[in-house]
Amino acid sequence: MMKPLTKIIDCEYEKRTDFTIGSLYGLLHDDEFKPLHEFFCSYPETSLMSDYCRVLLYQLVRTIQPVAVAEIGTYKAGTAEVICRALYDVDAGGKLWTVDPYDNGAMDNFTKWPPELYDRWVFIEKNSMGFFSEQPANFFDLILVDGNHEFEFALFDLGMAARKLKPGGIIIMDNAEQTGPFYATKQFLQHNPGWKEIGNGLAIGKQFNRNRSSIEGTSFLILQKPKSIIVSDIPVTTGEITTPLTTITGISFRFENSKRKTGRG
Repeated sequence: MMKPLTKIIDCEYEKRTDFTIGSLYGLLHDDEFKPLHEFFCSYPETSLMSDYCRVLLYQLVRTIQPVAVAEIGTYKAGTAEVICRALYDVDAGGKLWTVDPYDNGAMDNFTKWPPELYDRWVFIEKNSMGFFSEQPANFFDLILVDGNHEFEFALFDLGMAARKLKPGGIIIMDNAEQTGPFYATKQFLQHNPGWKEIGNGLAIGKQFNRNRSSIEGTSFLILQKPKSIIVSDIPVTTGEITTPLTTITGISFRFENSKRKTGRG
């Protein structure tokens, strides 16, 4: 049964996008943790995440205050409810796009939501390739990757999520204890300089180690996109970017490093 739609906590969070492992731990150990844990303890029943994961996800959404969130892998919409409750509490006009090629009962659950939550989501009944191919670059503030957990699929979802994420945005890869998501994330970071893990889960290499997540007590690997394009010997593509211009007369670049700033036009 769905719990009433009320603000779980009255605390107003200051919007932020820069995180450290300490600040993420703080979201799980501040004064709001107890009421949040009580609320999300074994709830929603259709969410396959742990209580700690649901609390941290809720807290991240409240703190980032995103305009656009994507969830790859909807299942029965339990985790989607957590995200939409956080979007409702923030009340900044944010929306969730949740994607799954199979309707495992998600639509039945969505239709039971109150209008305030129902208006916060868009369900895309497609695979992730179909979904990502239709989304503009640099669009999402936060993306949860929780689809097919085989290595190749997880690596594809992570790479495409990176394309569609805004500079400084956050990607959460779920199920760090599984080989596919863990090694896909590890390879992604090796090939994408400037990206960083917020935490130290990738330093733990044991097979099927349930403690190799970014934040202890969760199954998350949490990555943050750099705020600018990192120039290296590895190509970076953004995909098509739309523009209202009918004519382009030139392109300008600004190069930055720790020592100097130069411009060329």
